[in-house]
Amino acid sequence: RNSFSAILSLGKNIGGTNPAVANKLYWSTVIPSMLYGVQVLCLSEAALDSLEQEHRSFGKRIQCLPATTSTHAAYRLLGWKSVRAYHDIIVLNFFYKTLLMHCSCIFKRLVLFRIVHLRISQSQLGGPTSYFIHLCNKYNVIEYVTTLIDTGRSVTIDQWTEMCKLAIKKREDFFYAIELGMCEKLSNMYNLRPGLHQWWKVAKAHPQSLQACRFMAKCLVGEGPLAWNTGRHVKPRSIQNQMCTVCNNGGFETIKHFLFECPALCKTRQSFLDTLKRV
Repeated sequence: RNSFSAILSLGKNIGGTNPAVANKLYWSTVIPSMLYGVQVLCLSEAALDSLEQEHRSFGKRIQCLPATTSTHAAYRLLGWKSVRAYHDIIVLNFFYKTLLMHCSCIFKRLVLFRIVHLRISQSQLGGPTSYFIHLCNKYNVIEYVTTLIDTGRSVTIDQWTEMCKLAIKKREDFFYAIELGMCEKLSNMYNLRPGLHQWWKVAKAHPQSLQACRFMAKCLVGEGPLAWNTGRHVKPRSIQNQMCTVCNNGGFETIKHFLFECPALCKTRQSFLDTLKRV
């Protein structure tokens, strides 16, 4: 938390830290501290939930998004995964690298002994090795571990890493797709590719446009002040509450209308689009 607060305070005199810069600092300072030693600590579900809660909070605060923002949507704008996903890939890689060591290595022999004991006893013992086997079953890569132990044949660590990352990505995308289907306000996120979003790249190239880019990010995740977003919460619900009050042409004030169609914003729109084209 102290490291993250220091990151946010860097830009307090210039309107805030740019999310592209804060993103790099977060992954080089906060995450190493947060996940230090997780390979052998065997964190409890409560501890992982606590780390996930902090990770969610950081992802939203970096982008100045409201706390009510969809977690997966906030991650998507930065190209993040859940902290559980990063934790799992660290554990999977650590133990597979250990199994690839020379047979004289005491650590490999200890891990092999634990795995064989788990296979024979069919028990659910605690500990890091047991959790490694649990993750292998969870992501359907257990066959590669059993093949390595039984026959000595193995894939390279790079191939193992790619397989695990792909399995984790599929799981993350599955939950993201569920949230997209359940939340009407995320209709603008369907075709969004993972990775640092273009708005944050614009803000990095043109620091004076940071506030405008934050506004666009909020609209993208359904949290902006456009009538299409705010009108959904007005009781009784009426389509009139979602109409554009700037041009009064009878159109819904969606992000598309705001960016490209509203005739009352032509001059402002043109100057902003010119800046966007230069990036």
